[in-house]
Amino acid sequence: MVQSSHNFKQPRYSLRRYYLDTYMIDQISEIDQHARILDLGGHKSQKRGRFDIGKTHTNVVNLNISDAKMPDILGAGEHLPFASEVFDVVICSEVLEHVPDPQAILRESVRVLKSGGQILITVPFLYRIHADPYDFGRYTESFWQLVLEQVGFSDVEITKHGLYFSVMADNLRMGLEYRSYNSYMSKLFRLMHRFVMPRVFQHAVWRDELPKTQQNQFYSSYTTGYGIHAVKQ
Repeated sequence: MVQSSHNFKQPRYSLRRYYLDTYMIDQISEIDQHARILDLGGHKSQKRGRFDIGKTHTNVVNLNISDAKMPDILGAGEHLPFASEVFDVVICSEVLEHVPDPQAILRESVRVLKSGGQILITVPFLYRIHADPYDFGRYTESFWQLVLEQVGFSDVEITKHGLYFSVMADNLRMGLEYRSYNSYMSKLFRLMHRFVMPRVFQHAVWRDELPKTQQNQFYSSYTTGYGIHAVKQ
């Protein structure tokens, strides 16, 4: 179901962010409100998009390497400062592309999760390089399936976040955003962001949701990224 165009009118609200928000909001709604949750890379300031775990769950620990984002705990995901088997859920949203060894973070996530605990992951795929402070990699569905099972997760469910048309629409948006900061025609580009791009986004989401698009080998070989759910064995 395509959301209203309200959020699409925000200049920096990408389709990537739309899919991420929609996925995380849907997934977290199934988690008990009192579950103990570790938000790896989470923060209480400089939030983006609609998803905010702090508004729905009360027992959340945010961990980040940057104190500018006001986490509960300053630390790295490769060496979590927690005892084993203490969390019900680990969230790792738009983090793993920024580390040189995603497996290290996944192994630590397995360690701190209780038996039967869940991990929720989002990662970009066909999306621009964005350092925070670095951007190391883009990995396929096959990679995540293999690595998650190797480190100790089961029941791995991987959801594509849009297909060909969403990727193309996001690239168009980013091109307009770039031009709006670097051109005498910036006012025109801002107007396109507000009035043209919401319709482009809605059409792209609609096209990607069609069965004939999802069954097409070419169109379905594209995606903005993935949402991943897995359970500790």
